[in-house]
Amino acid sequence: MKSYNASVLILSCDKNYDLYKWINRTCDCFLNLGIECVLVTENDIDNFDKRINSFATHNNNFDERFVFGVEQCKNDNVIVFLDDYYVHDEHLDVKLINWLEVIEKEQLAALRIASIKKMYIKKKKIKKGYYSLSRIQPYEIDFHPTIWNKKELLALIKNRRFSPWSLEPCFALYLEDKKSGITKETIQYDELIIQGAFFKKPYKRYCSREYEGNKRIAKGRKFVARSFKVFIFNISPYWLVHLLRKLFKIKSVSAEAEL
Repeated sequence: MKSYNASVLILSCDKNYDLYKWINRTCDCFLNLGIECVLVTENDIDNFDKRINSFATHNNNFDERFVFGVEQCKNDNVIVFLDDYYVHDEHLDVKLINWLEVIEKEQLAALRIASIKKMYIKKKKIKKGYYSLSRIQPYEIDFHPTIWNKKELLALIKNRRFSPWSLEPCFALYLEDKKSGITKETIQYDELIIQGAFFKKPYKRYCSREYEGNKRIAKGRKFVARSFKVFIFNISPYWLVHLLRKLFKIKSVSAEAEL
């Protein structure tokens, strides 16, 4: 079996107990390739595959779980997932080889392996296998699936207090003077939870038989409103989005973001 210099880190919490089955299925994709999977939760859980290196921090501080999880990873690169990302990629082995080759050759601090809005991609320099983020925009690197250099990630998050929302804008600030990129071969996954409820499309595709009647199911009106905003965001040119943000004083970076 081929050796991959990467570990998978999944961060979860007690309230997301209904996602544990999907965490197992995501980890199974990587474990079958011989890739270490590290899972960090608040309290001890027995529902997970025994092949997963599962840890409990016994507190609800996201920052402590994140730092602890990264420190447990044994490899030089860490693929960070939140617990509601369900991976189902049939070509994961080939993609992993390419991703890690790009990271090693280009000495990247971070490589986003999830798709991104097309308005950003237009401005990026295309290199072999990835788009260079020499002038990174806020949220081009966020908590969507990303491979991080372990040392770089620890340098960013260690000895800091943060929530997922306050940390995401800091990714771009930290990476301003470092090399990062977005892969052209993105991972196939679905985000099961949007704003606390099961997202309609993946819910129908994977979860409906198991979670029918669950209070976390997305309401139709909420789903339509979000879909409309995403559609407008995708079709609008960058200059228009930038102008609208200025007119309506919408901040693209959280006011909490500072290094």
